[in-house]
Amino acid sequence: MIEVLTRLQTCANAFGELQDFRLKDSEYAEKENGLKDSWSAFSERLQQRIGEQDTEEKLSVFIKITQDRLTKFADQVFEYYKGVEGSTSELEVRMKKLFKDIENEVVRVLEFLKVNFSKSFNFYGTVPRWVFYVNMDMLSKRSQIISGLESKAINKDLILVIKDFLDLFQEAEAYNAKNWHQYIYFTRMVNRLCRFVESPDTEEDMIRLIKLLIGYNFNPLTFYEFMLEFASGVVDQHAPYEEQEIELLHLLKIIENIRPEINKGYKPEVQLISESVSGSIRRELELIAKMKEVQAPAILNGSASKNSWYYFEVASSIEELIFLMKVMIGVRFMKTDSNANLYRFIQHHIRTDRTAGASTQYMRNIFSPSWIFSQKVIRKVRAWLMLMVTYIDTHFADQFKVFFLIWFLGDQATFGLLVA
Repeated sequence: MIEVLTRLQTCANAFGELQDFRLKDSEYAEKENGLKDSWSAFSERLQQRIGEQDTEEKLSVFIKITQDRLTKFADQVFEYYKGVEGSTSELEVRMKKLFKDIENEVVRVLEFLKVNFSKSFNFYGTVPRWVFYVNMDMLSKRSQIISGLESKAINKDLILVIKDFLDLFQEAEAYNAKNWHQYIYFTRMVNRLCRFVESPDTEEDMIRLIKLLIGYNFNPLTFYEFMLEFASGVVDQHAPYEEQEIELLHLLKIIENIRPEINKGYKPEVQLISESVSGSIRRELELIAKMKEVQAPAILNGSASKNSWYYFEVASSIEELIFLMKVMIGVRFMKTDSNANLYRFIQHHIRTDRTAGASTQYMRNIFSPSWIFSQKVIRKVRAWLMLMVTYIDTHFADQFKVFFLIWFLGDQATFGLLVA
């Protein structure tokens, strides 16, 4: 096999390094046929040698050696092709076609080995430069992806991260630095991003794109850094710790529920991006928990508690407190997007007179329309409200009189204008 490959390389070198382009047709045909015959001999011998390998170890070594030699051969032929690419003479045009045919044949064989002998194929071996050279539609797809992301109003920093990734395959001199794993990952990611930008626009495009990237284990360092910033931006650093925890837990739930599409990311040695991002969110939650322990009072019946931080106490039972909350929500004095948040806040931060540590399920039952409040609860809450009105009348009577006078005079002046 080595002899066949060597002869093939020798024929290609002799043919590619021709300097005298005034050869007769017969002389040219002889060299061209010699190269074609050498390739045919290689193809036949390859099939034979594969069948001769009687162990998995021998087959693996053989496949890897053949792959490496073919890749080097293809890159050498590619150099010869580039030398006559812009030529227009009949002889050079024929040479260019021959080199192109040989390159396509080499790639076909490598694809055959990759598909049929994937256990032995070296996915971290170099990809022939010809593979990138002929895949020119990647340039148009790159432009399509960037413009599509911009039209969907995706975060500019995330667009820049994706653009930098797409640019990895734009430099011709860097072709031979890419391995098969990265090339396969790149093509799959490009095609998936194309489908994304072609999909109808929605208000959830930003989170959809993040799910896509995490599902495809998109693990360049720049994306991980972006996700750290994104997670920080989800929460208001000045909001109560509980609200920060809710937002981060919601984000953590989204990240952990993403179905993985690809296990090995662009950089296969790096931890799964989902684990890296969720780990950073968990560390942020741990930090918030520690800050709460330091800054928030943790007093329950005179003893420290790590589960509740009672900010204040009310002189009523849990039923009376819930009834009061229900009245305030009913008259729209109090608003909440989620009653669950209200239950959680009461459970952890308001100590009632006779019922401490009530469960959120119990409060949910009380708050439901089917719950019938006792006359005692209603009278007690009404008495508190009446006391509040009396307190206002007693301590803020002067301010109220001034307000009433201003309102009355303003109303009289308006009346005078109407009847004048």
